[in-house]
Amino acid sequence: MMIFSNHLAMLRSDRKPHDDKSDFLQFFKNAEDDSFKGVSIVLKAVLLQETVAQCRFIAVAGFDTTANTLALACELLARNEDKQEVLLEEIDTTRPFTYDKILSMRFLHCCVFETLRLFPHASPLQNRLCMENCQVGAYRFRKGTCIVIDQWALHHNPKIWGDDVEEFRPERFYSPTNEQLRAFMPFGLGPRQCVGMRFALMEIKLTLCMLFSKYRLRRKDVRNQSNHQDAFSLPNLRIFPFLFQFPL
Repeated sequence: MMIFSNHLAMLRSDRKPHDDKSDFLQFFKNAEDDSFKGVSIVLKAVLLQETVAQCRFIAVAGFDTTANTLALACELLARNEDKQEVLLEEIDTTRPFTYDKILSMRFLHCCVFETLRLFPHASPLQNRLCMENCQVGAYRFRKGTCIVIDQWALHHNPKIWGDDVEEFRPERFYSPTNEQLRAFMPFGLGPRQCVGMRFALMEIKLTLCMLFSKYRLRRKDVRNQSNHQDAFSLPNLRIFPFLFQFPL
């Protein structure tokens, strides 16, 4: 981690305010100037320690949540072999994998989103502190109140997703309704949504492409299997052993 921090510090020192860059590191470099205006006026200069801490957060904070999403996607695809076959066909027609090709894989995208809908395991991390007394509809909130959005309820509401809300059906994301798009928030919403969202999605998609380009997954007999260990971002997660089969 010290090597990572030192490398970030070196990159930051080489940057100049308002360089022709559009990445997250450049945003923080620009924010060193109190007069910089981004989405809103920056109230104070950003320190080196803050820049390094945020970049480290992007790189490592999604480790547990991303790993759980991958495990869940594999579990759901192994359980629904018809969906797995559709994904295998899309993967076979897309290789070799590039960034642009992976972005264009529609069914893969739907499989990942459907996994995140069924298991929004980062929901406990998405809370907001009320900065002043306010009222939202019939609800009043005092300054200092910590508010947590119940994503699980939104993602499992049959009035929004239909009577098959508990089923793994990636096709529902081919043409989601506006109400479904508003309710789907595995990474949060608005300017404070997960800053590592695109990185995490690409990591998940690439890993699934590499895995299913070599193997088919089948569920193992689980009658005598105990639950696996709890995960930080989703307690009591139950994932069973897989059988990895080489394609014929």
